[in-house]
Amino acid sequence: MDWSDLQVFLEACRSGSATRAAGALDVSVSTVTRRLAELERVVGKPLFERLPTGLVLTPVGELLRAHAERAERAILEGASAVASVGLEVEGEVVVAVPNDMLL
Repeated sequence: MDWSDLQVFLEACRSGSATRAAGALDVSVSTVTRRLAELERVVGKPLFERLPTGLVLTPVGELLRAHAERAERAILEGASAVASVGLEVEGEVVVAVPNDMLL
């Protein structure tokens, strides 16, 4: 299972439409539909019902969404933790003021 396909899947879940997902991801609608089809091929089951009003998750899609959201949170937390490494302030701080400022 490809993480980038899961990102497309999550955006399709959130937007409810391949067109809106494509706009949010700045890719073509055909890219979104192709990635969703590939994910469904890998899973072996349909993830969405494609209705005239948009995309509706199947029970399998709902299950995958829950796991994909947990994976997304873990990835974002990991990226944040790595980005903050080395940003801790350490050492002695010396403050100097002129004598006439002292009471």
